[in-house]
Amino acid sequence: MTTAARLAPVLLAGGVAAIGGTFLARAGTGAAAEDGAFLVDPARIEIVERPAWLPPEWLDEIERTLGALGPFSIFDEAAPEILRAALAGLDWVEVVAEPRRDFPRAMRAVIRIRRPVAQIDPKGSGTFSADGKGARPLLVDAEGRLLPPASPGETISLDLPMLQAGTPPFAPPPRVGEAWPDPRVVAGAAAAADAAALRARTGIAVRAIDVSNTGEFADPTGSEIVFVAEDGARILWGRSTARAVYGERDPEEKAASLAQVLQTYPGLAGLEGVDLRFDEAVATLAGPVESP
Repeated sequence: MTTAARLAPVLLAGGVAAIGGTFLARAGTGAAAEDGAFLVDPARIEIVERPAWLPPEWLDEIERTLGALGPFSIFDEAAPEILRAALAGLDWVEVVAEPRRDFPRAMRAVIRIRRPVAQIDPKGSGTFSADGKGARPLLVDAEGRLLPPASPGETISLDLPMLQAGTPPFAPPPRVGEAWPDPRVVAGAAAAADAAALRARTGIAVRAIDVSNTGEFADPTGSEIVFVAEDGARILWGRSTARAVYGERDPEEKAASLAQVLQTYPGLAGLEGVDLRFDEAVATLAGPVESP
């Protein structure tokens, strides 16, 4: 299997990724050409383009899914739709472009992948890894859809913020591919996409997203979304794009306000938090450290 990531930089900017697959022919010999048996074997898949963050478990799922289809003629009129439907059935696939024939012995498909934007600690939901050795982080995309789990090492490498529910805990997770039945997860997932853009704009990494003030019993005077930076500083973000109302500041405006604060407090050093909900950012200084 060969890999590359040439398409990823373009499509990742839109919150998705791309992967191209070439389905190699079982027989590409002169004899096959003479008798017209141009067979494509989906079991011999070559991943030609992929985002670097794609968990290997998802690649394995592609190979298993397509390998079950069996060989077919490249001239088979139904083949493109069969391939498209097989790929579209994967829970982490958002869109499948129409597969195209690559004569004489291959077909090519491009899919848009649901990119994970946040993780949820599964310990509170009772979801554990199949090997029984501990809990795997649960991944959600920007719409709050549950994605297939990756190995703990792969999830750590994604460097995703953890959603924090407070009390009560999040509702139990849905089936993979479905939206989480908890408005706090949906709001937090949308905010996680904002956090990624904020990091690209300001360099501030968000390690956790507090959504405890989101939902039916939220305090209207508080911030629904709170970003927790690496050093513990709390960034009052306001509402997520999933719950934005008239008068809510644009995420880019909030990022610009934070950038101004960073000119005085690089890396948020010395700050307990920053409130970005209003036209002028409000920075709160950290209190003095008490001696033991």
